[in-house]
Amino acid sequence: VDKRIYMVVNFLFPTVVFFVIAIVNKMPLMYPFILLLSLVILRAVLNYVGTIVGFKSMEEAPNAGYSLMIQKGYAVYTLFAAVLLYGSEVSVFKFFISGFILVCAGLIAWERGKKVNRINYRWVLYALTAMFCFGTIALSGKFFAQAGIAAVPQLFWISLATLALTGADTVRVRVKKQLMDWKIWALLCVLGISVSGFYFFKLTAEISAPNLGYVGTINAASNAVYTVIVALLFGDSLTWKKFAAVGGMTVGIALLLFS
Repeated sequence: VDKRIYMVVNFLFPTVVFFVIAIVNKMPLMYPFILLLSLVILRAVLNYVGTIVGFKSMEEAPNAGYSLMIQKGYAVYTLFAAVLLYGSEVSVFKFFISGFILVCAGLIAWERGKKVNRINYRWVLYALTAMFCFGTIALSGKFFAQAGIAAVPQLFWISLATLALTGADTVRVRVKKQLMDWKIWALLCVLGISVSGFYFFKLTAEISAPNLGYVGTINAASNAVYTVIVALLFGDSLTWKKFAAVGGMTVGIALLLFS
């Protein structure tokens, strides 16, 4: 499936879901033009750019895990930026725990592969760009919430604008029509619904967390969940190194949440 087709579905479902939720709960969707324009530019455009360059980085990297490690590094960026922008808390203990979780995520993502050299440095620039985009998106969500735009209206406008950008790009490059059976369409639908839930709970957590960088750190733990699920479903190898990293990450998240 072409990545642009996937992205269209990826943002079509959230657009519909958040629109329905807003209407049913009588949430306002119209806000001052400048505020909505800022929301679209800061979140939708960065979301689109970050997704595109993130895909390209993983495609060009010697191993996709290397790229993922860099992209997940936005947790550290937001951890400190939230202190400066919002006066959020960050104790020394939680700072080191966040670093420990990210190291564990790195160990899980890291695989033996081609050596990273100067010839293939471009994927690093893509990954760093994606990291900046996703980190700034996380930081701006809290700003717009404080400005009066709740999570659901934010997500509706972000999804709608990103869908429009993705659709325009799909038409521009003239993506070939692909014949897909019902199983692929069903999988895309399930992914679209899952993404809607992910966006909602992530933004809600970032708005309410004492420091939104903690949310990014826990999000990095998705590597652990992915590793275990793949190992169980497809019989992929789960080395002792990865098993120890999963365990360490689990302990780290527990300490981060309950300390």
